[in-house]
Amino acid sequence: MLSHVVAWCVALLPPATAVHGGKRPPQDLHEGLKQSQAKCAHGHNGGVIVLLHEATTPAAYRTSLLERMHPDHARASRFRHTDWTHIRAISLASVHPTTLHEVVFEHEHTARVLADCHVRAQLPQPIK
Repeated sequence: MLSHVVAWCVALLPPATAVHGGKRPPQDLHEGLKQSQAKCAHGHNGGVIVLLHEATTPAAYRTSLLERMHPDHARASRFRHTDWTHIRAISLASVHPTTLHEVVFEHEHTARVLADCHVRAQLPQPIK
């Protein structure tokens, strides 16, 4: 039996309503990602969670990213199967570094970029 479950988590994400207003500078988005990665107690796999500006939807943002990224980078970047419309976010399981810096951080609808952290949870133990 497994003693731990390792999964990605969005439980610590701030609500999307916390992000309003104009575009954050790319260097602020990058610094926010580094701070988020540092808080991953059990590490991360390099994936990111992108919180979006209220003026877009996850589907429209995904389409925009695919149009803007280099075709070779599109093959190296993998979107997770689910867009989180209720919190206005998307998740990339992997993203080419150039795409992250030149497309995601520069995109006018990127509100925040967070690390896709691993979480370890103890499975319930039988009562003795």
